[in-house]
Order: sequence, then C-alpha cells, then structure tokens
Amino acid sequence: MFDIGFEKVRVKTSGAEINVLHGGTGSPLLLLHGYPQTHVMWHRVAPDLRNHFHVICPDLRGYGDSSKPESRADHYPYSKRAMALDMIELMAFLGHRAFFIAGHDRGARVAHRMALDFPDKITRACVMDVVPTYHMFKNVDQNFAAGYYHWFFLIQPDGLPEHMIGVDSDFYLKEKLKRWSAPNTEFDPDAIAEYQRCFRDPHTIHATCEDYRAAATVDLIHDEESRQKKITCPLLVLWGKEGFVHRTYNVLDVWKQYAEDVEGKALNGGHFLAEEDPVAVAQELRRFFGGGDTANVLKTGEQKIPTQKASANTAEAAAGKAAVSKNKSKARPETAVGTETREKTRAKAEPRARATDRPEPESVKKIVEYPVGRYECKRCGQGVIFSQAYRELPPCDNCGSREYLGHEPKITVIRSPLPKKYSAGMYQCTVCSTRVAVAEDTDKLSPCDFCGSLELKKL
Repeated sequence: MFDIGFEKVRVKTSGAEINVLHGGTGSPLLLLHGYPQTHVMWHRVAPDLRNHFHVICPDLRGYGDSSKPESRADHYPYSKRAMALDMIELMAFLGHRAFFIAGHDRGARVAHRMALDFPDKITRACVMDVVPTYHMFKNVDQNFAAGYYHWFFLIQPDGLPEHMIGVDSDFYLKEKLKRWSAPNTEFDPDAIAEYQRCFRDPHTIHATCEDYRAAATVDLIHDEESRQKKITCPLLVLWGKEGFVHRTYNVLDVWKQYAEDVEGKALNGGHFLAEEDPVAVAQELRRFFGGGDTANVLKTGEQKIPTQKASANTAEAAAGKAAVSKNKSKARPETAVGTETREKTRAKAEPRARATDRPEPESVKKIVEYPVGRYECKRCGQGVIFSQAYRELPPCDNCGSREYLGHEPKITVIRSPLPKKYSAGMYQCTVCSTRVAVAEDTDKLSPCDFCGSLELKKL
C-alpha cells in the first residue's frame, strides 16, 4: 500500500515476531493500528509523515503478518503489557531508546500502557478515538453495551466468537468498518483487501479475540495496579465528531484523570480517523510532535519551529544512543533581507550562540546488562528463563514486578568523549527570531533555516 520509501522487516522480540514497515528521516514516530486492521490503516498518513519523521508502522502481535503467540488461561500473552514490551524491543532494535508514539483504537491502549510502564521511553504520545479501558469498563451502561457490543461478544469462551466470525470473516470486517465510520466513508479498496486477507486467517481471528479477553481480565488488573499513576509526557487526544466516543464521553475531562498534560480536539469523521480525515490527522501529528515545516498547519501568529541538523558524528559518539537521521530543510524562497543577512553572517567566523558551560572531564557511563538464564520473581516467586540479555528486565508475566533473583548483571564502564560545544535544546535566531530546535548536542550550529544567519542564542 505505501511501500515506496519504506522498508519491510521482521523483528523477533522476546515474545513474538513483529512485521513492520518503516521509513523516513527525523525523530522516531511509532504508529500503532487498531482492530480489526493492520499497519496498512496508516496508508493515507504515513507517506506524508515520513518527510518529517522516521515513521515505524508495525502489526501488533496477533494482527496482520505478525506472529500469533499461543495464549494462556489468563490471556497474558495478549495483554497490553506484553504488546507494549514488543514495541519497546522493536524500537530498540531500530536504534531508538526514546520516541514519539501515536496509537488508534487497540494501538492507543497499547500506547497508554507503554506510557505508564516505560515513561522514560515515551517523550510524547497521541491516542485516537478512545478513552481508557479502565474507565469504560467501570462505567458500563445500556448505551455502552449497545454501542460496544463487540467488547462483550469477543470475550466469550470456547471459540464461540471465533467460529461465528470465521463463517464469513469478509462480511464481518466490512460491517465493522461501515458501522464505526461516518456515513458514506470511502475506504481504499486495496486497504480493505489487505485487511480481509489477514483476517481470513483463523489464527488472526483467535488472537484478536484474545486481545479483547485480555482487556477484560489481566489488563484490568494491571490498570487497577497503575490507577494512581498518570501519563507524565504530553498527551494529544483526537477523536471523531461522528463517533461513539464523541457522543458518549467528555473526552478531555476523562483523559485528564489519567494524564498530567492533555490537549486534544474532535476531527471530522467517525472512528477511523487516519482514513476518514487523513489530512487533519497528519497536520495534528506534525504540529504536536514538531516535525518539519508546519506552515500550513500552525494557527495564525504561531512560530515555526524547524528542526536543525546536528553533527553527523553525534549519534556515533553516543554509546547506546539511537541513531536518528535529521529532517532535510525545505527550500524557502530567497528574499532581499535573507540574501543580505547571509552575506554578512557568512563572513563571521563564529556564531554568537553559546551553550551553557559544560564540564570538561570525560564522563563515565556504566551499562548494566542482565545475562541470559533463569530468574525468579522476588514478589511472586514465578520462575522465568530469559533467552536474551536485557539492560532492563521486563515485568513478570504473573504480577508485573521487575525485581528478580538470579544472575548478577554484567557492568560495562564506558568513558564518553568530551561534551559537545552546543547542547541540545531550543535556540532563537537573533536576526529574524525564528526558533530552531537542535535535536542533539553538536560542535557546530547550522545557519538559521529561514534567513541563513549564524547568530543564534540558546533559549
């Protein structure tokens, strides 16, 4: 669907094999799909976003062409915590230790869990057309049961929903798309064909039912345990004006009970925002995550914030740090002021900008790595065998604790090179006042993206 400019890879995590399409340059942006779809749901958004970000579009475990792990009586293999760990390991494989995330439907619920379990990994998050699972289950009424009947149908045991869906999976899937979208929504026929291809697999039907069974059982246990925690990173909430969520909830008020820094708005369409109103979705994501030239997105009076290129050696010099390609600046028309300023500033040897004084000695970094082997959870005593080394042990399948008894970790000491001359952060051009975001520490600042001046000051 959107293979041009994207690479398809298959990544083996500790619990599944994840099919993923990724491409583009810039800050990493992970896009997570919902039910009953695949990564293809982003086909109208991802090609635009790849001009501003490194866009990663995986199939969640159990969906699309990702593997369908065998489930258990407690449904943990399809819990949002298990899915979240898949995504953390996927992003680590791609070289990203921290990243942006946007999730729709089930993907939004995975994003919610990731923001709670891995707050140091998620720098900004967006959830689309959902309110928290815990809130929905704790506020069930007749309206909810009728509108979200599938939540109660898909959790039924003994293969009942699997059999009933499997009789005519194509019909079931097209009905879901029609019922949850705004009237007269036109989905791309190729996208529908891809959804149907994947959903014809009985293993996919079963795995996606397990996703919902987990939501009604083990996910609620995890949500209860995390109820006193809030999402700490900035959160963007988008939802459809013609959807159930808009009719039923005061969306932002609900999310403010679960996150510290919330903003959001309703967009045109129903549930499937990325396919019903893709232009608005792409604009909102670019605005919120700060990707590329947002001249056509920003409201009147708002300041453009282009991303400045960092030194090519920065990522290579940082041990264990994600290698992130920077956005290429879009060409802007030459102006008399801009031309005159360039000629003046190019003659200057040094820009006026000065970073805050940095310590001179080499810094020492310790990397803690837990080896392969058998461990035992300190809280519940459950034994587990880790088949790969971890820098941060995953939560226990049984109780969620991260404290284990077992092998002593290997500690590696790395002496980092001297700090870069200019620290990452926001700078402002002293000539035209354009703000420039420097993504990583660097020894050399590039000229202002707008006027070419080298006179930048740290904000």
